[in-house]
Order: sequence, then C-alpha cells, then structure tokens
Amino acid sequence: NKVLSMADWIHASSFDFLKKAKAAFAVAIAIIAVGGGLVYAQRNAIFGMDFTGGYALHIELENTGSAQVNAALLQAGAATQDFQIRQHTPATHLRILFGTSMEQAGKPFYQMPPYEKKPRIDWVVDALHQAGLNLTPASLKTIDANWTAMSGQMSESMRNNALLGLLIAFISIFLYISFRFEYKYAIAAILCLMHDVLITLGLMGVLHALKIPVQIDLNTIAALMTIIGYSLNDTIIVFDRIREDVRLHRTQSMRTLVNRALNATLSRTAITSGTTLLVLLALLILGGSSIFSFALVMAIGVVFGTLSSWFIACPLMLFFHHKEEETRTTIEA
Repeated sequence: NKVLSMADWIHASSFDFLKKAKAAFAVAIAIIAVGGGLVYAQRNAIFGMDFTGGYALHIELENTGSAQVNAALLQAGAATQDFQIRQHTPATHLRILFGTSMEQAGKPFYQMPPYEKKPRIDWVVDALHQAGLNLTPASLKTIDANWTAMSGQMSESMRNNALLGLLIAFISIFLYISFRFEYKYAIAAILCLMHDVLITLGLMGVLHALKIPVQIDLNTIAALMTIIGYSLNDTIIVFDRIREDVRLHRTQSMRTLVNRALNATLSRTAITSGTTLLVLLALLILGGSSIFSFALVMAIGVVFGTLSSWFIACPLMLFFHHKEEETRTTIEA
C-alpha cells in the first residue's frame, strides 16, 4: 500500500526563493508607503473609538434587543464601524458606543455643536423611532444623564499600552532568537515581523479607502499580536532547518542552504497557513460584523506573514550573514 503524506501535497525541490527577494521587497515597500499614507490621511476615521474616544448612551427599550437597534442606526446613516452595541441584562437594556467618526463629513453627527449632547441624543431617539423602536418612559426621562463622553485620556492610555505591548513582544522575541540562534537570525526575524505589522496596517488603510468597514482598534492590536506569533513560528521553522543544514553541509554556500531549507519546509508552512486561512475565511463570511475586522486583519496577516517567512526573513538573514563574513574577513586581514 502506498502511503500519501501531507508533505507530498505541495512539493518543491529547486525553487529559487532568494531570486524573488528584490521583487518582494519592492512590492512590500510600495504597499507600506501607499497604505501608510492612506492611514495618515484617514486618521480621523480609521482609528476606532478605543483610540479616539467618543460617546456612550445607556437606553432601555420596551420590547426589543441589539439586532433591531443595529439595523435602525445603519438605516439612519451610521456605518458599522461608527458604533458598538453592548447588551446588558435584561436584553432590553443597551449601551451604545459612538466613535468620533460619527462627526466626519457625511456622517449623522457632522456639524453638530461639539459640546451639546441634545442634538446627538435626539438623532438616536429619532433613528430608533423611525424603525418602530420605543424607549421606556423612565429611560426617556433620564436619557440626558445617561449620555457620557468617553475620555480622550483613556484612549491615549490604551494606545500607549498597545504600543508598549508590541515593543515588549519585539524585545522578547529578539532576546529569544539571539539566545537560540544568532544575532543575524534575530535581527532578520524582528525586521520581518515589523514588515508584517506595517504591511497589515498599510493594507487596512487601502481597504478603508475602498470603503471596506475596517478600523484600527484594540481588536486590531490583538490580531497583530497573534500575527506576530504566527509569522514567527513559520520563520523559526525555516531558520531551524537552515541551522541544521549548515551543520550537515559545511562545504555548500549559504545561499544554497537557505534555498534548500525553504524548499524543504514549503509544504509544512503552506498547508498550515492554508488550513488557518480556511477557518478565517469562514469567520469572514459567516461571523458577522462584530468580528469581521478582526478576521480580515488575521487573514491578511496569515497570508503576508507566510510570504514574509519565505521572501523577507531569509533574504535578510542572508544579507546579515554576508555582512558578518565581510567583517570577519576584514578583521582577519
């Protein structure tokens, strides 16, 4: 009986990954530059309320829940990324969070007086009323007191904590790879992970410009942290194979050994990424608006994290290896 291994599904023995490195770097730089410019240009709309602040309103409805309220706000002109609805107990008690994107041109809060809450509250009540949703008399009586502005200081603290978390992750990864491998592997891995983060954010800028409902918020940071771990795993697999081949084939050039390692691990990384992507595609299609942005960021990260392990991390490691060899030759001379 013939045994069919999953490793045989995707087979390559002589594909020159390093030959495609320059093209990969050019594409990556272009996406990061264009996407970064779009993120900056759309900074007032693309950042979610976790980072920009906003408004919160607690309401009590007579006989409905969050799904109907979501539809009513969308029907009245708000976009999916402009608000969040949190359902309390009982289900008719809701807390609606509005981002500052509601104040952009063309949005419902545009040109409303900045320090007056009544026009905004009236818009919410009218939007619900138009959809046949009524607030309880008690909720209507206290609605002004239930409108609050979310602090910008809190948003700034969240942003700083998110950046600090990414910094700690990068430092920890650098120390781990330096200890397990060598510094040239560590530097290459860190630059590769920075590429993954920047290209994912850049593509979010492009998608946002195309009116796809994505925002940079704490869910995005969580997705980026997951992408870092996922991409690092692929990179470590390839680096481990390179280190093993260096010990077994000392007479061969480093370029040959890197390409051999990439071809040897191609099936494993491609199948792992492919199966993960299938799950993420299911979440994108069936998961609903609440996790759409998270699943989309994850899908982008898995694709480009895998590609970067092949076309970014290894060429960078080879570059630093050659620099190390040149330095050693200069010192010996």
